Amino acid sequence: MSRRRPDAGAEPRFPDQDAFALEYISTVPRVPPQELEREVLEVFELVRPISEQWGLPTATVSALRSADRTGTWDVFAFKRSASGAWSHTSQAITRNKD
Repeated sequence: MSRRRPDAGAEPRFPDQDAFALEYISTVPRVPPQELEREVLEVFELVRPISEQWGLPTATVSALRSADRTGTWDVFAFKRSASGAWSHTSQAITRNKD
């Protein structure tokens, strides 16, 4: 007879890796990249206070081109330093329709 731990099957949780993620549909052209970055920074300002209130060290904002996540979209990863300042990097992701 096997004995199960009460937490067996529970996923491990790492609070220092928790993040707030937001995806939205953008109509701003990807080129030049400055316009899209400006829009994403404005969108980030909507979730930044929540991330800070919840003590989350990271957040992502994804500028999708379509709701079905095909084509190319941009993911901006935000990270908060120990001093509280946010910085970000971005990466383009491409996925074709099946």
